Amino acid sequence: MAQVRTRLKFFDIVSLLFGIALGLAAAVLTFVGWKQNDALLLAYPLLPGLISGLLITGGHGGTATQEAIAPFVAALVNAAFILLSLSAFG
Repeated sequence: MAQVRTRLKFFDIVSLLFGIALGLAAAVLTFVGWKQNDALLLAYPLLPGLISGLLITGGHGGTATQEAIAPFVAALVNAAFILLSLSAFG
C-alpha cells in the first residue's frame, strides 16, 4: 500500500487559522459574559456554551465545584462549536 500525503492548500490553512481565532475569541467572550450580570451583545453566538453551563449548574446555581467548572466547560463548548461550524462551511 502506497503512502499518500495530503497537503493543505493556502485557503484551507487560512480558514483553519480563522476558525481557531474565532473559537478562542468565543472562549474569551464566554468568560466575560459569564462574569457580568448585564446581557452581552453577542449572547446568541455564545448560546451553546451558555446552555452547557446551565446544564451543569442546574440553571439556578449549584455546588461550588459546579459553579467553578461551568465557565470553563462553556468556553470549551463555544470554542469547539465555532471551530466546527466554520469548518463545516469551509
